[in-house]
Amino acid sequence: MDRPGRVQLRVFPLQRVQPGDVVLSIDSEDIADRLAEVERSLQEEEAALEVAQQRLARSQQREEQANEELQQAQGRLDAHLADMRAIQGGPGIPQTRRFQEERGGVEAQGESDRYEVERLQGEVRELEDRQEAIVRELSFWSAQKKHHQEELDELQPYIGEVLQTSHPVVRDHEDKLVNAEDRIFQLESEQEQNQARLQQIQSQIRGQEASLTQRRHQANVTREQEQQVGWDFDQKRMDLQEQRDRHYNERAIARNDVETATIQVQTHREAIVARQGQLQDLRDRQSELTKTATISGIVLNQNLDRRDGAFIPAGEEVLSIANLAYLEVTAQISQADYHLVKQQQKERQPVEFRMPNQPRNIKYTSRIDTIRPLTNRQDSGVEDVFEVTFQIENQDYLRLPEDKGYVHIRTENRNLYQKIQHQFGRLIDLPRFFPWVSEDDS
Repeated sequence: MDRPGRVQLRVFPLQRVQPGDVVLSIDSEDIADRLAEVERSLQEEEAALEVAQQRLARSQQREEQANEELQQAQGRLDAHLADMRAIQGGPGIPQTRRFQEERGGVEAQGESDRYEVERLQGEVRELEDRQEAIVRELSFWSAQKKHHQEELDELQPYIGEVLQTSHPVVRDHEDKLVNAEDRIFQLESEQEQNQARLQQIQSQIRGQEASLTQRRHQANVTREQEQQVGWDFDQKRMDLQEQRDRHYNERAIARNDVETATIQVQTHREAIVARQGQLQDLRDRQSELTKTATISGIVLNQNLDRRDGAFIPAGEEVLSIANLAYLEVTAQISQADYHLVKQQQKERQPVEFRMPNQPRNIKYTSRIDTIRPLTNRQDSGVEDVFEVTFQIENQDYLRLPEDKGYVHIRTENRNLYQKIQHQFGRLIDLPRFFPWVSEDDS
């Protein structure tokens, strides 16, 4: 047997079997245990492979999702960066353009207010200059009025007694006094009008300055709003970059998970292939524990019941099967008869075989297959012996192995002198003592 184990026989002695018939089985505990262990390991690897494939599918799905989210985040970031470039050095965006337009309108109105304030302030300066001139002129005319009034007062006692009211001196002072009073009246009226106008202009200036202050505030507000938009955009840029980086890291993690899961799947597949190979090898070895007949014949061994169920070590023979349809016969001939057989070996000489325990009329005929020497003719004192083999038909499947019988080899007919020469050659080995004499000539 190739492997040790407990033998379970399926045949009995002298049973006739055909090729493929089961003759025995060997119960090997180590192979059975190993087979169960490998099958259990194979099931575990298959279950682990299924889990790894599910993990791989989930990892691939997460990678696809992470890649899509990364592309979306990158797109949002690119669009936002384009808006920022437009804000910093380009036409801007609708929101900033609206602030710029509002600030432009406010600044234009503020410029108009500043121009109006400057115009009003110029008018104020002109009116103030005029008021100063009026004050000086009033001072002059008041002095003139006072002078002429004093002159008239000095002349008053003399009017009517010495001077007439139509006197040129009196008349001159009276005309100049009236002229001075008229002029003072005009100047005072103009002074009042100018003062009213100054108050009106001052009020307008305060209004324009208030409006200008408001427009400056509006301009500052729109500028701050525009700056806030820039700050918000910069903050949003950082947020979008952070989102992009986070999705990038998520994709990297997902890719790493995919690679890890792929390696695990490949490892489990390789392990499954290895376990399947081990399993197949063990099954082949297990199948080898079931022995079948390779030839047709009969079971020769006796006392097989002693081996049935017994533990047989490796290398020990359990039973043997012989094909008795054709039996091989070996016979020995002397060196003296060798040349009679050898001459006709190419034509395969006829031969007869008979068993001593069978009737004499039962003969097995055949032809010689091989002939070979059994001894070394160079050994001193040893006669050469040759062995011939041939096959005989055993149609009755009689159990003849290791039995002995009689062999008769038929040779060609010879003359009397040839027979005498042959008998003489059997007594003396001529080629041994006379090398120039060949066996074929003897």
